Amino acid sequence: METQCFVCDDTFLVSGVPCPRCRKQERYDHLAARRAAEAKRRAAIDPRRWLAQVEEHSKADPDSRAYLLAIILATRADRWGRVSVPLAALARICRCSERTILRTVACLVAIKELSVIQHGGGKDRHAVYQLRKLA
Repeated sequence: METQCFVCDDTFLVSGVPCPRCRKQERYDHLAARRAAEAKRRAAIDPRRWLAQVEEHSKADPDSRAYLLAIILATRADRWGRVSVPLAALARICRCSERTILRTVACLVAIKELSVIQHGGGKDRHAVYQLRKLA
């Protein structure tokens, strides 16, 4: 008994599944999606490279608190440059107040080295920052 493929409307013998030509195309589409995901994964910067990038290309003055904060965030960044850290922890590491950290983050955002994805607030909410590729 011949049936129609539900993907391309060709007739073939098995019902309820795509025809062999469509299954082959699905397999190629799946492989293409895997290759694209693999290329995206490889394009991410190695976490150790974020620190080198900040050290080499930062526009902040090396003696400033903004440079110190950029270095601290770069050491905690993942492969994509995202950092999730409590504001209180940053203030403790930099030995300053949380308000000073907020002003320093605003400075880094102004010189386009950092973007804020989620603002932190409260005891258990972490701020999420995204380091930008500088070179």
